[in-house]
Amino acid sequence: MQLAATAFWATFAICTGFLLIFALLMMIALWRDPHWSLAATLSEESSPIVSPAATGAPPAPQLVGSASRMIAAFGLMILAVMILGIGYGIMWSLFTKGTIPNLAGIGPYLLGGSALFAPYAFNQIKETFKP
Repeated sequence: MQLAATAFWATFAICTGFLLIFALLMMIALWRDPHWSLAATLSEESSPIVSPAATGAPPAPQLVGSASRMIAAFGLMILAVMILGIGYGIMWSLFTKGTIPNLAGIGPYLLGGSALFAPYAFNQIKETFKP
């Protein structure tokens, strides 16, 4: 039992280390990119506002904050943590008991978590059918 727990914690440390290194490298790459911003990523184009003193050029769409994109971003983080926790639970069972646990009831749990993406999905569908 002691060897199995040690093997689990070693695997846990390796997986978590890869995850943290990858997340750090991705954050550094985004931080160095002058054309990327979190505010722009979580914004969507709105109808252009035409000013009375407009020249002949067509107005450019403006970016406004999007609640549905913010909710989807939080949903992504929550689902990632849920899947990571489930994966660690599977690894623990595999190392300590030698079997993978029955995952038959996990579908509704993950489906409930994916409901956090519903506002973003409905917003995108609404924009598709806009006249």
